[in-house]
Formats: sequence, structure tokens, C-alpha cells
Amino acid sequence: MDYITLIETAFHSKNSDQRMEGEKQLFLIATNDLNAISNLLQISKYKLEVTQFIVSLIKRKLSSQNQYPIEQRISDAECIRQALGSKLEMLYKDNLVIALSNLIAQDKENLLKEIFINQVKQLFATQQVEQIEQGLYMTQAILVEDVIDCEFFNQIFLIGQIEQFRPLWQKTINEILNNIMKPKQNYDVAQNIILNSAALAKALQVQLDYFKKQSFDLEQDILFIKIVSKLFNKLIKHKPVEFINQSVLFQQYPIITQICTNTLLKFFQLTNFDINFIQNNQLKEAVFLMLKFINLGCRQIQLFEFYQIRKVDLIFDVIFPLCMATGKDLQDIEFDPEEYIKCQQDIIKYQSSSIPQTAAADLLKSFLFLDGTTTFVFDFALSILNQAIDEQFNTDILNLIKDKYIMKQSQLQKIHLSISILCIISGFVCDRNDLIFRLTQFIEKNQAIISSNTNSVIVKLKFTQLIGSYCQQICRLSKDNFHNYLQYLLEFLSVQHQNVLIYQGVETFRIIIDTDENGKFILPILNDLTFKLCSNLQDCQYAEVFELLQEIITKYKQSITQELLSFILQSVVSKILHEHQMMKTNERNEIWLNLAFNILKMLPDQDFIPKYIDLIETSMAQIINLLQTNESIEFAEDIFVMFSGIIIQTQRITDIEFRVFILSFNVLESQCWRLGQLFELYNLIIVYGPHIFSDVPFQLQFLQILSKLTLEQNDRINEADNSESLLIFQLLLEKVQITIEGVQIIFNTLIKRSEIKIVNSFFRSRLYCTFLQLARYVQQYQIFNVLPNFSRNTLQKLPQYLSKGYDTKLYIISLSEIVQQNHLLWNEIAISMIEKLNDQLEYEGVEETKDEDMFEINDIEAEANIILGVFLGKVLKEDEFTYFNNLYYTMQKSSPITINNQHLKKILMTQRINGKPRQVFKKKLKKQ
Repeated sequence: MDYITLIETAFHSKNSDQRMEGEKQLFLIATNDLNAISNLLQISKYKLEVTQFIVSLIKRKLSSQNQYPIEQRISDAECIRQALGSKLEMLYKDNLVIALSNLIAQDKENLLKEIFINQVKQLFATQQVEQIEQGLYMTQAILVEDVIDCEFFNQIFLIGQIEQFRPLWQKTINEILNNIMKPKQNYDVAQNIILNSAALAKALQVQLDYFKKQSFDLEQDILFIKIVSKLFNKLIKHKPVEFINQSVLFQQYPIITQICTNTLLKFFQLTNFDINFIQNNQLKEAVFLMLKFINLGCRQIQLFEFYQIRKVDLIFDVIFPLCMATGKDLQDIEFDPEEYIKCQQDIIKYQSSSIPQTAAADLLKSFLFLDGTTTFVFDFALSILNQAIDEQFNTDILNLIKDKYIMKQSQLQKIHLSISILCIISGFVCDRNDLIFRLTQFIEKNQAIISSNTNSVIVKLKFTQLIGSYCQQICRLSKDNFHNYLQYLLEFLSVQHQNVLIYQGVETFRIIIDTDENGKFILPILNDLTFKLCSNLQDCQYAEVFELLQEIITKYKQSITQELLSFILQSVVSKILHEHQMMKTNERNEIWLNLAFNILKMLPDQDFIPKYIDLIETSMAQIINLLQTNESIEFAEDIFVMFSGIIIQTQRITDIEFRVFILSFNVLESQCWRLGQLFELYNLIIVYGPHIFSDVPFQLQFLQILSKLTLEQNDRINEADNSESLLIFQLLLEKVQITIEGVQIIFNTLIKRSEIKIVNSFFRSRLYCTFLQLARYVQQYQIFNVLPNFSRNTLQKLPQYLSKGYDTKLYIISLSEIVQQNHLLWNEIAISMIEKLNDQLEYEGVEETKDEDMFEINDIEAEANIILGVFLGKVLKEDEFTYFNNLYYTMQKSSPITINNQHLKKILMTQRINGKPRQVFKKKLKKQ
């Protein structure tokens, strides 16, 4: 059977069995054929399948070295090399590059690498198109890990000056840099770059010399900047600056930043320049990288004069234009307002995203910080803004930039860029009373224009940003006017406005609230602001509306009236019910439900809970009713979290909370019998409402549910989940008067669970400790009469399963109480108790230094221990060492025995102080 038929069968047969058999035969024949690679490459059809198969074939042959001698590998590599020089399409050659790189990577003696490096040099020297292209493909396969061979590396950089090779050349350079910077075992990436920095610097110098001679070539500059940026960013990421500065490579840094500066200025000063040019992804990335380089370069002492000369051009030709609204911004204002608002917030405040606008804002701040050009920039921005509002306005400083790109733009663009600049520099202006006074005067003078309903959306948006950025300063100089501005902002929150205005209004109010001292800004409008926000909830698509409501409740809780809280609750509950219905038809995701419930869940943490408890719980009635069915409710756990928070605050159980407890039984089945957030709620119900379980039928019903939770086995739960119900059993035995029928349910559950396969030792420990807790409860402590199946043999085995921490504490405390009533057990378990207490000491000593590694030990055990953080059993607060000490001294008085154990003295001197075991040394009294 020939290769073509086998490839057709292996790759194109419609029958899966035939494909598998064809692939098997294809590998078998090709593996035994010394000329397989050559024969496969001669096939004229199925080139993609052939090249993919060659990659797989070589990987398989390399996995068995003895069957693939070096001579055969050299022969196969030569066949692939020749194919790379043919007229195959790029996709097929990319596959062959992978195959060739695998061959070279497995050549421990580097014979193939040396052969190919010499061949590449010869190919580059020919100056022939086909040979250079072949050499570039081979270079990608060579897996260059260093550039010590300067001649070879310089040849590659020189090829980048030939336009027709640029895409392939860029890919090759990236492959080289990726290999140099690839993390490997016992391999310092940055150190390797620094060791090779002389060669890299020399290669860069070749490019730099080329740039000095050539005319402006934006595409070539961009290519160069992206490659250099990749190299320097990796260095900066791996090593501190002082170490990097030792690198010869960084001696080129000033030249690189100068190239970036000149390239940017040439690009932005083109006669046909348009700000929308930078929406091209390649240009956007390059402009961002160049601005980043300039930002670092302008801080270098040796470049001070260079940037003093070019700073003004950079500000007016690059930074100011980048603060204009692009075509994308205008689209986002209408169709994706959230994206526009977030982007503007980032540009003005954070500068965290990798876009040219944020880099420009960051560079402007650097200029202001380094040489105090704050007044200079402020004057121009305010003058441009004045002229945008009044076309007749003119000053001498505007005449200085009258021919600049920004001065030829529309009124709206000038408003957009000038206010953006004023907001960006607000951190430098806020302490300058002279500048703040001028800005306040400007806003007061143009108040009628700003608040006019006829103004465009952009005007309203930008002036809202301006008020937010300078709110404290404006209020300080003109409190009455500032409250007028707040009323103006309130209008933005009306539902009839465009979404972008609502979103901007919300962001501005968040800034104002963040800076509001003593409520002087918001308290006068608290009711109006809250009512408007709540009115927007029903159709809200902006998460910050919910977050703003949370901030208002938290910051102004003392001023929230019952009427206002009632309206908030009504609006939030209505939103939850609305979203619940929408989710039934798959028209929404859970995000809006979660945001609404976040408001409800934070209420228990506020001071007014005791005062308004009835109002809050009554408002939840409609939501609670949804728990009456067995269907899955996406926010059921949120309800339980909220009511847990309320119980923690009030420390009592109301009728509504009891109803939630009863309805929670319906939810368990939809949760696959996992407690989840119900664990905390059940703890609180038992601790603060033990009387609930005095109703015997109800008590038995609840115990049967816990039994189901303990015994349940399905794909959604693990032993950590089962262990939660064991803790609930323990808490019930501690807090509630359990009937004999209830004791029998617990006992039978424990016996049944012990007969089911147990995977984790911690679960066996918790199970047996629950037996002990049951023994403490049932006592008249005749443990072996009441629980005949819990034999002495089981009691003696328990220590080998016992987990450190909580279970050991419960074991010691329970046995201490049991032995106090049954002295015969003392001889059998005394040594075991001492050893376990010593283990506890060692465990807690290690635990203090290894907290962060807890999850590496056993994820399921760690999960089970985390839940102890909300467990309310009193054992957690008790001192097992004191229990043992009391037991020991009692036994020594009544039936003394000699205990030979090296740890006994240390254990008897240990007590828990503030929850931690400590050695307590008692002073002996001197004899009189």
C-alpha cells in the first residue's frame, strides 16, 4: 500500500475504525522506511496532512533513540531543509520548522545545530531571495538560545532592512528572542540576556545605524520598537534596574528612546494625520510602546536636554491629540457606554491598560513631576476650553499653537481633549489656589451653557468629569454653586437620559462620596440621590449603580430613615424578582442577581439592623416564598447568608428566620445534599434557638435530614461535605436535649457511615470523634452499655486515625469527662492521651509557620478545616490541656499509677493562653 492511499485512509476516511487502522499502518511503514521523510515530501497532494504527519512521525521516532541513529536524523533533517527552500506555502513550512526544531532539540552534541548555522550563513551571503527565505525558516528551527555568534545574529538583523522579508524576518526574530527568554531549569533568563547583551547591543546598533540614514519609515520603526520592547520588558520583569544597568545592552537605551521620540513626532506631524489612524492594532501597540520608552527615557539625566527641546512638541503634537475622542469613542458613547466610561476613568485616574491614551496621560504626569510644567499645561488646556465655548476667545498662547492639529478640530473635540487634560493633571493642580480660582471662575461664568439641555452628550459628559475631579476644591471656594452642580448631576440619573450620562453621573457621585467629609456634599441630597438610583435598578445594566448604593448605605447609615430604607429594600427585592423571571427565559446571567443580593447581604453589618429588623425581614417575604418549591433557586444561598448575618447581629431567632430554616430543607435536594451556606445558618439556629428542637417530631425530622446529609454519596459531594453534618450532630448534642429516639438516629447514622468506604483519614477521625461526643451526651457515662457496638477495641484504635487540631481537642476533652465517671479506662488510654497532646503541641508549633502551605497537604481536609471557622461548638474555645491536667491529678489521688512517658511533664505544664498552648512555669514557695 503506498503513502497516498494510507494518508487518504488515515486522514479522510469517514469510518473511525478505518482511520485508526490507516494511521497505525502509516506509522508502521514510515517507521521502517529509511527514506520515509524524503518519500513523503515528494507527494504533491495532501501537503497539510503530510507535513503534520512528519511532525508526529519524528516525535515518535525521537522517543526511541536506539531506533533513530544520528546518521538517519541528519539525513531526515537535510530532506526537510531542502523542502524549506522549495515553493511550499507558509503554513506547510511552519509544520516542517516544528519537525526540524524537534530534531535539533534532541541532538545533545549539537551536530545538527552547527551544520545548520553554517548553512544559514552561506544562504544569507548569497543575497538570493529563495536562499534568504530558506535561511530564515531554518533559523526559526535552530532554537538559538544565545547570540554569541555575532556575525550570524547581525546577518539576521540586516535582512530586516529588506522590505519583502519583513513578516518572515519579524517572526524569526521573535522566535530567537523567545528562545533566549524562555524559562528553563537551572537557567536565569535575565542573566542569559545580560551575558549576551554585547551581541544583542551590536545587532541593535546595526538597526540604529540604518535608522539614522533612512528617511521616515513608520512600518519599519514599529517593527523595531516591538522587538526591542519585548527584550527590555523581559529584562525589567526579571531583574532590578540597578542590575540591568550593568548590561551593555542598556547603553543603547538613550538611542532607542530618541528613535521612539522622533518616530512618534514624525508620525503625528504628518500633514494627513488623523487621530483615528491609531485604531489600527499594530499602530496602537507601537504607539503605546514608544510612549512607554519615552516615559522612561525622559527621566534619564543624559537625555534631559533632548527632552527639554522636544517636550513641547510631544505635549501638543502627541499627548493632546491622544486625549481627543476617536471614532471608537463616539461609537462606544452610543452603543457601549460602559466601555467608554471605564476607558475614560482609566486614562484620567489609573493609567493601567495598555493603550496609547493611558501611556500619553502617564507621560504628561512625568513631565509635570520632573520639571513643574503644571501652569504651562493648565493655561493651554483652559484656553483651548474657553475657545471651544466661545469661538471669539483668543490669547497670545493660543497663537503659538494655531497651526497644530488640535486647533483645527471641532468645538466638541476641543472640549473633550481640554477637559481630559485638566482631569489628568488634577492631582498637580489641586493644591494651587491660583489655578483652582481660575477654574472655578470659568465654571461659574459658563454655568448656564454647561447646564443647557441643548448641549451635546460629550459636553455634559466632560463637564461632569471635571466637577468630579475638582469637587473638593470647587466646594471650598463656592459651596452654593457646588450644590447647584450636584443638582445638575442628579438630573443625569433620570431614566429618560442616555445610559452613558447615567453611568457618568454614577461615577462622578462615587468620586464625590469618596472625598465627602462629614456628609457635607451628599447629606442635603441623600434622599433624592437614593431615590433616583433605586428608580434605575429595574433595567440597570451598569454594576456601579449597585456599588454606589452600597457606598451610600455604608457611609450615611446614621442618616437613613425608615422610609428611605423601605424604598431601597422594595427596589432591590423587585430587581431580584425581575431578574429571576428573566433567567427562567435565559435572557440574563446571574451578575445582576448577585449585585442586588450584595446590597441585601451587607445590611446585617450596618448599625441600624436591630432598629429596622422587622422592616428588613418583612421586605424579604416574596423572595423567601420562592424557597417553598424543590426547584433550584440560583440565589438560595444568598438568602441564607443574609439571614445568618442578621442572626449574628440580633442573637435571636424570629418567626421569619424560623420559616427560612424550615424552607431550607426544600433546597437541600437541589444542592445535591450539600450544606454549603446552610452550615453557618444551622449553627446559628441551634445556638440561638435551641428551644425550637423541643418539638420532638420536628427534632427527629431534622436529625433524619442530617442523617441523609452524612450518608449521601454522589459526584457533587465529598467527605468534607459529609463531615459538616457530623459537626452539626456534635453541636446538637452540646446545645439541645436530644430524645432517646434522636440518639438512636445519630448512633445508627454513625454506624452506617463507618461501613461505607472512607477515603480520607480526617473523615474517619471526625466520625469516631462524633461517637465520643455522643458518648459524652448519653453518659450516665456507661458508654459500653448504652453503645454496645462502640467497643473498647474501637476506642483503642481511635488514636491512630485521629487528626490533629479540632478532633484531637474533642478526643481529649470527651475522654477526660468519660474517664472521670469510668476510672477503669484510665490505665488503657492514659499513654495515648499524652502522646496525642504532644502531637497537638508539635502540630500547632508547625502550623504557625506553615499556614500558607495548608492547601498543599490535602485539599479536602483543608476544606473541612476551613468550615471550623464558622462552627460554634464550645469545644473550639476550651483547653484540652487543662482537662487532661484535672483528670490526671484526680486519678493520681483516687488510684495512682506510674506513667512512664517522656512528654508527661511538658504536657502538665501546658495551658492555652489566648487560644495558643503555652508552657506555664510555677514558682516553688520557699520553706519558712
